[in-house]
Amino acid sequence: MDKLQVTIAGISEMRWSGSGVTTSANGNLILHSGNNEGSRYGVGIFVARRMKETLHSWTPISDRLIKATFRCRARPITIVQCYAPTEDANDDIKDDFYTALTSTLTGIPRGNITVIMGDFNAKIGPNFTRMRSATGGHGIGTRNNNGDRLIEVCQMFQLIIGGSMFPHRDIHKYTWTSPSGNTRNQIDHICISRKWRKSLLDVRNKRGASIDSDHELIIGELSIKLDRNRPRNADDSRNHRPAPLNIHLLGETDISARLASTLRTHLLPQQGQTWEQTCDTLRTAAEGIIGTQQRRRNNWISSATWDTINKRNSLELLADRDSNRRDEHRALCKAVKRADRNDKRALLDRLADNAKRAANENNMRSLYQTIDQISGGYRRKNQPVKDAIGILLTSDDDQIHRWRQHFMEISNSDMPSRSDDYRNVAPANGNRRISSVPPSDDANLAVLHNGKTSAPFQTNTGVKQGCPLSPLLFNIVVDEVMREVCKHKRGITWSFT
Repeated sequence: MDKLQVTIAGISEMRWSGSGVTTSANGNLILHSGNNEGSRYGVGIFVARRMKETLHSWTPISDRLIKATFRCRARPITIVQCYAPTEDANDDIKDDFYTALTSTLTGIPRGNITVIMGDFNAKIGPNFTRMRSATGGHGIGTRNNNGDRLIEVCQMFQLIIGGSMFPHRDIHKYTWTSPSGNTRNQIDHICISRKWRKSLLDVRNKRGASIDSDHELIIGELSIKLDRNRPRNADDSRNHRPAPLNIHLLGETDISARLASTLRTHLLPQQGQTWEQTCDTLRTAAEGIIGTQQRRRNNWISSATWDTINKRNSLELLADRDSNRRDEHRALCKAVKRADRNDKRALLDRLADNAKRAANENNMRSLYQTIDQISGGYRRKNQPVKDAIGILLTSDDDQIHRWRQHFMEISNSDMPSRSDDYRNVAPANGNRRISSVPPSDDANLAVLHNGKTSAPFQTNTGVKQGCPLSPLLFNIVVDEVMREVCKHKRGITWSFT
């Protein structure tokens, strides 16, 4: 996705169980909606990390539909990712899908920019006069029943099918190829509101994208800018983060000596320059000697495997025209998967040996770094928030309201309204101070640490260890502290008694 500069992508037949949000290791968001089994169907929406702030809300509808709304400078844009039944499916299944799709599109505010995309299994065919409002003049194939249903939905909600608007070669319009390579169809589509059709600059497939699927990656280019809450007059060059330097090369004596000599040569004659000029001088000198880090590449993949991957990619275009090349390409795809598994297994073996060696040498730093590489590092877990009856909550306001309701329930307090400040919420008995949890005024307590119990001591206030009120009280105290810090420029003095 980073290589193709894809900001938002729809995924069909995702096969993930349940619904929720997943944050990848590089910070990208994946919204997914599926069934409990996860063995088939499922849809998802990929959001690049630089566009996470534009996500306003999202709703998992079914294992075939998911909806997400993004903030835009012009007006909000709502994207519906679809995975329609196949042409051979029962008519009842098709009716259920298009009924759910119609209900979803009806619930979108009229002012929003509407985009529906995904695997519709619909062939729309060439343009006809009565279909001109929903299609362009550049469709291919023979229209089927799913195509009629899709065109009917587009006419009902003032949408136009983007793949039929642009005059590309047929090879750039095909979205699906049969395993034998003899049959090709245009069944994946991107549709946009007819009023905003000029904002859609191009729609075509990307045959060079290695997605290991019988479907091609469809790219739609929009001229609509998403709102990332940045200042309008901000300097883009100042906000742009430069590429990281190869700091690890400074461990070599000759390179560090060359860099120090270069910096002395450049900085000593210019002692009166500003701090920004000094930073630019340091950056230029460092880039000339140690260089910048290139786009991250998996270092556990061997060079032989990379050669096989490049050979497979070079045969991908030839496989469309030659059956012999197609068989060779299919064999190379299997070889790439097999080589990747072997390289991954070899990497884990090396990391296990390094961890064992570090443990024997009592090198805890190296041991924990190796364990972090094996486990994949820390990944933020986004647990779905549900209401009292089990319905998934996706908007921030609904989730905050649910958390407030939960804490009021466990603290036996009245539920405040959404506009009330939690600092003014009092328990049911009118006392604003939380009563002491220990039953007696002078309770003897002890602390268990490393399997040893401390000497008993007396206390008459506080909460028990593990009490759910503890994080709430901590957040309240930190909130009050930060409010006071913001009021006083020199901070505050906080003492424990």
